[in-house]
Order: sequence, then structure tokens, then C-alpha cells
Amino acid sequence: MHQAYFDARSPVSAPVPFSLRVGRQKISLGEQRLVSPLEWVNTARVFDGVRFVVGAATGRSLTGFLTRLVPVDPAR
Repeated sequence: MHQAYFDARSPVSAPVPFSLRVGRQKISLGEQRLVSPLEWVNTARVFDGVRFVVGAATGRSLTGFLTRLVPVDPAR
């Protein structure tokens, strides 16, 4: 399975918006210079873990994550 995750988001009226994603997911940070799924290779990277974002999507935000790279098994 390439991606399977659960998303939880704060209501639109919340004073500080946040989102939480748990499961197998692609992560792209810093214009793909810090963390990247490497979409240009035959087997793109995915991560198992948790990602938490506090702040507006259009403004400043703080992202925290705890993940593990899913190893690719070429025999499968």
C-alpha cells in the first residue's frame, strides 16, 4: 500500500488552525529540499508516522513530524 492515513482538522472558526495526519504518507517540506518523496524515481518514498501542523495554510505555520521511512523491497 502506497498511502493510507487518517486526517483530523480543527474547525474553520478555531482561533488557531491545526491538522493532524497519522499513517502512511508522502511528506514534502522546504520545497522538497528538506524532505521529499522523490517522485521522479521508480519507487517513490513514503513514511509511516505522525505529522502535526499548527497555523494557517496561507500564512506562517509550524510543522512537526515523527516518521519512519518505509523500505522498498524490489522482490515484491
